[in-house]
Amino acid sequence: MSADIVSIKPKRILRWPAVHARTGISKSGFERGMRQGIYPKPFKLAPPPTRAVGWLESDIDALIERLTAQSE
Repeated sequence: MSADIVSIKPKRILRWPAVHARTGISKSGFERGMRQGIYPKPFKLAPPPTRAVGWLESDIDALIERLTAQSE
């Protein structure tokens, strides 16, 4: 009997500095891409008046995969 090992990756929230470090895209370029529907939009981390937002790490990973696949 063989046991399949399943890797479960916990959901992580990335703030802008981490998104920028992973993608290399400027903030204004990323905002433009969000308006055009190319890049994922962030979600609020707390109710107003807090302005803190974040992105799911899995969404940013998927974006990177999509962008690298398009460039090949």
